[in-house]
Amino acid sequence: MTKDMYDTILQRAECTAKDDGSSDLPEGRTLTLYLSRDGSSLQVSRVVELSLESGVVEAVNNKGELFVVALDDLFAASVQGGSKSSPGRKAGFLG
Repeated sequence: MTKDMYDTILQRAECTAKDDGSSDLPEGRTLTLYLSRDGSSLQVSRVVELSLESGVVEAVNNKGELFVVALDDLFAASVQGGSKSSPGRKAGFLG
């Protein structure tokens, strides 16, 4: 993923920047991050806070668990909840 795409995800998810450089999602909204590396895949669900520094993404989920992943391994994200989504689960990725 490029830095521009990462920034677009933050914008589309309506994240709020904090003083420490991280970004919080609005109340009731979460992200799922989709990663792939050497044929293996990983989903990081219910992310409520993100930060990026030197190509390293730190994602904190709603349980307080910290995931540290490479921006290069991230290929998509989906946004759940909040004002722009309707009830129920939607298929696809953030466009």
